[in-house]
Amino acid sequence: MTSSTVTSPTRYRSRYIPLIEQAWQRMASESEVSFLAITGAGGSGKLDTFRTFAEAQHLPHQAFYTNGSQLANGYFAGFYPLFMYMMAACEAEYPEIIARHEQSIKRLFPFIPSASYQVPADLTNLALQEERTRFYHHEFQEKLLHGIYEFFIDYCEHTREQFVLVIDNADQLSPTIQMLLRIMSYRQEWQETIRIVLLFDGDMNYELQRHCEQVHIEPLDHTEAKEILAAHDIPAVPARVLDEMLHIASGNTAGLLLLTECMNDSLPVFNYLTLDTYTDFYLSRKGQAFRYALLKQYIQQDGIDDHPAAVRNYAISSVELKDQLHRQRIREMEQQPMEERIMHPVHYVSLSFEVEQLTLLAPVAIKLQEIGVYNTWFDLFSRYFISSDLRMLPDGDELHNAVFVRMSFILYSLGIAKMSIPYLEFFYENFPESKLIPMILYSQSMTYGRYQVPVQLDKAEHFAMMNLEKIDSMFKDHPKHVYVKVFAENALAYIRAKQGRFDEAIELCTAGIHKMKDIYGEDKYALHQSILVYNTGQIYEILKDFDKAYEMYDHAIRLDPYYGEYYNDMANLLQNHGRLEQALDYYQRAIDLCPPYYEAHMNRAGVYEKLGQSEQAYQDYLRVIELKPDTAHAYSQLSTLCYQQEQYDEAEEWINQAIYYQAGEALFYNNKGLILQEQQRHDEAKQCFEESIRRNPRLSEAYSNAAVLAFEQEQYEQSLALINQAIELDADPDYRINRGIVYRALQDTEQALAEFEYARQHKQSDDYVDQLIRETTTVS
Repeated sequence: MTSSTVTSPTRYRSRYIPLIEQAWQRMASESEVSFLAITGAGGSGKLDTFRTFAEAQHLPHQAFYTNGSQLANGYFAGFYPLFMYMMAACEAEYPEIIARHEQSIKRLFPFIPSASYQVPADLTNLALQEERTRFYHHEFQEKLLHGIYEFFIDYCEHTREQFVLVIDNADQLSPTIQMLLRIMSYRQEWQETIRIVLLFDGDMNYELQRHCEQVHIEPLDHTEAKEILAAHDIPAVPARVLDEMLHIASGNTAGLLLLTECMNDSLPVFNYLTLDTYTDFYLSRKGQAFRYALLKQYIQQDGIDDHPAAVRNYAISSVELKDQLHRQRIREMEQQPMEERIMHPVHYVSLSFEVEQLTLLAPVAIKLQEIGVYNTWFDLFSRYFISSDLRMLPDGDELHNAVFVRMSFILYSLGIAKMSIPYLEFFYENFPESKLIPMILYSQSMTYGRYQVPVQLDKAEHFAMMNLEKIDSMFKDHPKHVYVKVFAENALAYIRAKQGRFDEAIELCTAGIHKMKDIYGEDKYALHQSILVYNTGQIYEILKDFDKAYEMYDHAIRLDPYYGEYYNDMANLLQNHGRLEQALDYYQRAIDLCPPYYEAHMNRAGVYEKLGQSEQAYQDYLRVIELKPDTAHAYSQLSTLCYQQEQYDEAEEWINQAIYYQAGEALFYNNKGLILQEQQRHDEAKQCFEESIRRNPRLSEAYSNAAVLAFEQEQYEQSLALINQAIELDADPDYRINRGIVYRALQDTEQALAEFEYARQHKQSDDYVDQLIRETTTVS
């Protein structure tokens, strides 16, 4: 019986063991180096060489050898086996670890149930697919990945287990995993317990290069080729023949070993034919039954076998046969949980007809969008987006049509809403009777009225009104008529609020709330009802009606008690109205219910500052930059807290970071000037104030601070000119005090007293102003 497999002799390259060992040691000693990258052509022996190194070293780590191809293994390819190992261990012995990170785990992997979850899902994840009207912002994925990262760390710290994760095909990692690696590159807690080795066949990710200790596997030379053949008990070949074999194989280990198999099968090898030709001869000698079995195995293994014969056999097999075997694998996956389809998209994209690819991929597309892994989503689906033929697939009501419509929501999240407009118009023109038309017109109204910069409220209103007309004509007898119409009216309410027509906006919202409750009760279409109530609260907040806004937010929370963002917005409302202690409670609830939520920490830090709890504020700002290192204002606030504690060196470091991430912010230069001024670095401080004014000529603080600096240097005329400019922009009583002090230095007592009297009239009781008046009067 003919074997259905090809053997893969080890491709171990002994000469690279010392280099890998040196790189391994440097990884342990250099904080800037996060990963070991082994690069080289496919088939060069990277995986076998590292495996031999690891086994010889007797590392105290449990090894996971995985494949990073996102097409073969999905959006979490490379890390998924390690994650599932930890999940299984936690389910059995450490359920509390899962409970601590469940908000990230169950959102990034909604198809994985767990008895360890302590909190029910929010309505976003409970609603039926067609009722999901809430979509995550594109930054949501980063929060989820921080949460999964912290799950890894928590597990390792709790169990004391250590791991080596070796990811082959790292050049094919999903954008999601590339983002996780970026997070790991600046969060260093994992390095003692998880070592990551990335094997690249192609180019290394540009951003990863500076975080990797790299070992490059070169093509074989004559000496090393002889060693490899001897290690495999392959009889020695003449030097000239070996040189010709190396030339044909381009120095590739797998290619060389395949050529030896050809020679064993009585195929003479000489430098005239290509490696592909020899592989074809090899396959021909093996026969059709072997080729079919090899092809089927290759497809069943999701195309990750890199044996030259398996790869070549797939490439030259008939399209019809490959389609047949991929469809067979797809049918098998469809009998299994959604996880199988999401994690192995290779079978869909490998079909020969794009129409079939898209229609079969549609359910996967919807699920990936709902998870919020938008960069990976686009990496997989943007090729279909650009095809007008695919956009016109009939009949406008199918799931593949919905994929294109939902793309508009992703484009909103990315801040490129204008890209969705032409397609939405295209869809409306080609499928005017589609059941998706209300969503199309809703998207158009929101694109123009909310997401486009600048907004075009006239066009937004046009599409919102058209939507209501369409709903009444197309859906008047539909069981969901009221639900669909209220949803559309809510869009109009938003536009009315933007137009300043608040009474109409409130009327639309409150009428919608009552209609939904009267007809459906509070349980049916609960997600939409909570959003409707929440949107009404936003309008009341714009109107500064605290009581009504509080009532609406509280109602929204009761409808969707496990949706953390509602608690954050309630906390913001309470903070803005001085209810600081109550706001802290809501921020904590938001943090508890969400994946690592940097916005809530940022907002809560502001409350702590107002309460004079500087240390708590400092810790929250540190948490912000841990989760979102480019949050410039968090660095600025850290700088301010250090400045207030007279820790000027640290304050300068933080403000420099703020400027790095947001170089155009004038206030940052102003604040840096204050720090430098305290350090007696007057020339540098002056340059900072001037830079602040250059970037924002209307920033009164910068003029005032520059005036103080000039005054300290006894440049009184310049100080007066600067403080005059500050007062032109802002009649702050403190600025008038400073101008009075400058006038006094210029011996203009009358003008000085006039400034102090103005300040006394416009400030509450101020002993300092009274003292200035007494001193100035005495001098005069």
